Amino acid sequence: MASNSTSSHGTGQSKSASHPVSVGALAGGIIGAAIAAALIAAAITFYYVSKTAAKDRRQRRSHRSRKSSSYAGLASAQGPNEKSLAASDEHAWEQYLPQSLDDRTVQGSVKTLFDQVQLHVENFYANADVKLTPDVANNLSKLQTPHLPDHVASVIASSKTALPIIKHCLAYLVTQSISIGTGSPHTLLPPAYVVVATSPKIPTKGDDVNAVAQRQAFSKWRELTAYLKPDPFAGPESSATRDRAISSMVETFADAFFLWDAQPQNEAPARQHLVELLKNAANVATMLFAQASTFESRWQQPVLQDDSRNRTLIVVPAFVKIADEHGHKLERSQSLIQAVVERI
Repeated sequence: MASNSTSSHGTGQSKSASHPVSVGALAGGIIGAAIAAALIAAAITFYYVSKTAAKDRRQRRSHRSRKSSSYAGLASAQGPNEKSLAASDEHAWEQYLPQSLDDRTVQGSVKTLFDQVQLHVENFYANADVKLTPDVANNLSKLQTPHLPDHVASVIASSKTALPIIKHCLAYLVTQSISIGTGSPHTLLPPAYVVVATSPKIPTKGDDVNAVAQRQAFSKWRELTAYLKPDPFAGPESSATRDRAISSMVETFADAFFLWDAQPQNEAPARQHLVELLKNAANVATMLFAQASTFESRWQQPVLQDDSRNRTLIVVPAFVKIADEHGHKLERSQSLIQAVVERI
């Protein structure tokens, strides 16, 4: 019995000795477990932080998108033609300029004015056998034009009819008053529109870089001026300036041709009609000024024959387009209205 007990105890000792656990191994296991736990915790933290950041970014993008849409809607509501304009677009202002009228509309407005000039003379003036005193000749000289073959008084005195000369003088007075840079003392353009009237003349000829650039700048200046002051006669000062110019023109014309007045005892209707004609001329002047293209009235030298019985005179000028909306001179001027010629 003693022998069996000893054997059994020896066997137990042998099994314990085959799997020894040292203190170093135990410590290493604990450290490894701690490192693994830390890595897992870091991974979990990174996951949640990344998820939160992504959510914040999505929210910020959504907010910016809604804000951008709101600004775009506001710009669309406030901008021209319901178009939004980028603030960084340096040419955005061009979108605000009014669109130029087509040539047919321009032609119709000027043609109506020229017809009114002829009808005014035909309705309120008549041929008469008159004596041209020095005072009359002096008044006539105030309406002298460079397109008459001689002094006004001399041309009338040597003509079979005075009406074409009267039409010619009135048409010249009107066309000078509606054009910029003519130097006319009777301009019907508002003060804001004649700021550059004293500047060097804008070249109407030549296609060199400088000439084209000047015409383009002049065209844009006209468009911008008309846009910034769309109703130039609205203020009391501007309307008073226009009315003074009209009054001066009426007096000058009436004093020059009073001897040919068809109703000398009642001049009021003729004067009132001329006032209305010149108010329309002022409107035509502002309309032409605002166009991107350039137009001009063109007077040809009178065609005179050796035989005085066949003398002719241009009573209303031609009206032509000389440059397009980009400032480029047209190779051939585009005729919109033919000149009217009558025998004198």
